[in-house]
Amino acid sequence: MKYEELFEWLERAPVASGSIGQIHRAKLSEKGAALTGKQGQDGRQGVAHAREGCRSEGFQAGQVVAVKVRHPGVADTILRDFSTMLALARCASAVPALAHLRLEDTLKQFAAPLKEQVDLAREASNLQRFNYNFRNTAAVQFPVPLYPLVSSE
Repeated sequence: MKYEELFEWLERAPVASGSIGQIHRAKLSEKGAALTGKQGQDGRQGVAHAREGCRSEGFQAGQVVAVKVRHPGVADTILRDFSTMLALARCASAVPALAHLRLEDTLKQFAAPLKEQVDLAREASNLQRFNYNFRNTAAVQFPVPLYPLVSSE
């Protein structure tokens, strides 16, 4: 589904940016709201259902939301860079004076968490878990993912 169907508007300029992705402001459309469980600015219930770990039963059309997107090509760049570093680590491990450093193992340990950071669906799942774990703590809040609008990309 195209983002134009999910949002009335999406600001082109990001409000925040990091190494993996960036955040844009957007206004949820009727269709986007219906997919998350609510529709209509008057609060009429659509296909609402309580989602474990979320503090909301859907989002209303017209609500301004934050949309996180990955930078174009960032996942491919990370995979390519790690492949290059692993090849160099294998070569370096062939040098007897460097073999004890176990560079290949070290890179593999570092690669796993970085690959997880690229997966936006995993991040949304973690946010859902944090919301659930802190559901009784009013002073602690996390963003609420808009399921089913979440994807790994």
